[in-house]
Amino acid sequence: MPFVQVADVADDMKLVDDTKQKISKLAQPMSVFADKGSVLVTLQGSIGRVAITQYGAFVDRTVLIFDRYNQDIDKTFWAYIIKEKFIDEARKAPGGTIKTITKEALSDFDLMLPCFDEQKKLGAFLVSIDNLITLHRRMYYQQKRRTYICIQRQPTTIPCCSASTINNGFPFIKKAP
Repeated sequence: MPFVQVADVADDMKLVDDTKQKISKLAQPMSVFADKGSVLVTLQGSIGRVAITQYGAFVDRTVLIFDRYNQDIDKTFWAYIIKEKFIDEARKAPGGTIKTITKEALSDFDLMLPCFDEQKKLGAFLVSIDNLITLHRRMYYQQKRRTYICIQRQPTTIPCCSASTINNGFPFIKKAP
C-alpha cells in the first residue's frame, strides 16, 4: 500500500505515480489514510506543495489531509487557493521561505470563498490554464531540443586557407591541405 511523504507530492498538484515508501499491514492501523480525491498539503521540507490524490494512500505526519470542510468546497478550487495562500505567505516570510507550519497556524489563514458554483467554474478554468501552460512548456522544450539536434548535425566547415605567421605586418598565407 502506498505511503505518501513530502517527496511524493509533485509540483503539478498530483502525487507521483509510485511512492518511494510502502506501508506494511502491521503499521496501517497506526497511520492515517487519505481517500482518492483528497486534498493534501506538505507541512515540512518543501512546504506548501499541494496535491489532489489520484489514489488512496496512507500519509506521513508531515502531510496534512483536508477531509472536512465547514461549507461546500470544490476540491480543485480549494487546492489552488491553498497553494496560492502558501505562495503568498512565503512572500511575507523573512527570506521568502516558510521554515515550518503548524495546523494551528493554518487555521489563522484568512480565505475568501465564493459560492460553490463559482468555485467549480474557477477550478475548471484554473485547470485548463495549467494544462495550456504545460502544453506550451512541452512544445517549447521540444523545439529547443530539435534546435539543439540540428545545430549538432551541422557540418563543420574546413577553411580553404589559414594565416600562420605575420611577417613585417603582412600575413603569410598558405593553402590548407
